[in-house]
Amino acid sequence: MKRRTKILLSTLTVAAIAAGSAYALVPWRDIAARQLSAILMARGFENVRLTVQSAGLTNATLHDIAIGGDDPLTLRDLTVQYNWRELMDGTLRDIAISDIALTMRQGDAGWAVQGFRGASNAPTFTLPVTEAELRARLPFDSVSLKNAQFNVIAPAWHATIPGDLSWKRADAFTINAAGKNITYSQGAIDVTAGTLTATAQLLANSREWTGEWQAGDIAVKSGAPIPPLTGKGSFTAQADHIKLEGQLADDKGKTNARFTATQHFSDAAQNRLTITEATMPWKDGTLRVRNVAIPMGKKSPIRFDLIVDNVSLDELLQAMTGKRVSATGVVSGTVPLVYNPDGTILPGTGALNTAAPGTITMPPDAIPGDNAQIKLTRDILANFHYDNLSITTEKDESGGTVILLALQGNNPGVYDGRAVKLNVRLTGDVLDFIRNNVILLTTPEKLIQQDQP
Repeated sequence: MKRRTKILLSTLTVAAIAAGSAYALVPWRDIAARQLSAILMARGFENVRLTVQSAGLTNATLHDIAIGGDDPLTLRDLTVQYNWRELMDGTLRDIAISDIALTMRQGDAGWAVQGFRGASNAPTFTLPVTEAELRARLPFDSVSLKNAQFNVIAPAWHATIPGDLSWKRADAFTINAAGKNITYSQGAIDVTAGTLTATAQLLANSREWTGEWQAGDIAVKSGAPIPPLTGKGSFTAQADHIKLEGQLADDKGKTNARFTATQHFSDAAQNRLTITEATMPWKDGTLRVRNVAIPMGKKSPIRFDLIVDNVSLDELLQAMTGKRVSATGVVSGTVPLVYNPDGTILPGTGALNTAAPGTITMPPDAIPGDNAQIKLTRDILANFHYDNLSITTEKDESGGTVILLALQGNNPGVYDGRAVKLNVRLTGDVLDFIRNNVILLTTPEKLIQQDQP
């Protein structure tokens, strides 16, 4: 009996060794490499090149993957899990990728994904919005991306999105993403977000993805002093476009904005970023804009009306004149502006007005010239008490911007405090007192207008 047992054990041992030797001799890595390449290429990826470091019946580890031709998609590490029979049938269960750098670029024919080859007669890039479409695009039960970087390049803007992403078919087709140090640039506007999280779920019955997003430590560089912001909102994605809605605010709630952004995959002319409403403090008052349409398909000027509420006249004039003029009071009104792609801002025709009397003081050297009329004007504006004051912007003959300061009031210590009306043209940091812009500046007597009973 003991001898039979020994013979049986010896036979099993030999069989196990033989099976192990046979397993070791099977070229798993070559088989897995060929089959993985075939699966990827069948899904639309082109020119797949990869090195299989190890492979077995249930998983494989790949290195130095390149997919595509002139601008290949490159991956440093890729881990896949599978059932060997399923792999032979073209099915993968789980995929984990690290250090991926993926570029999406918008051209004349629509969006192209790095390393992906669409059929020559296929329509432009579309999102899968049904379970069947998603299964056809992703032959996996789960996907995990670690230390990934997505580069999105369009004619008028570009974005860089580093982060992690996970997707599981079992979780009702839900995608979870988290990123850090995201950047977005359009012309002279640069936006960075320290953190960004998003969750999206496929609503197969309505043929769309829907989700929510949150972002923190948002910095906007656009020439205006904007404090750090936080943001949150929602988004929907259909086959041919993505729509993003949200709001931004600083920690004090004084700077805030609501916006809507739409990105179409095939028709760049429809891409829009609309600032529904935005408010920010400025020079003791408030600046507001409404319904600012920012084209995303090309570099072009942005036109909008700037609404000014109770801005300090003193700070405004000091900014205009290099801190050479001081005043009291506040101004309000609307000024049309054009924001060019190079960051320059051109005012249109608009006006700011005071709501109450105040004072304005100009130093003598702010008004150039040396004659009797100019001397009288200097004396009057040394301590001018205005009843009405307006700042008007308009264009000159060369297309440049002219800022006109219209004053009505008096100097109590000059000419018995009688009323005068003046127009002063502001150019750069100097108050250029132009003779044809001064009402009735022909003789000192005509400059002085006595009140009529």
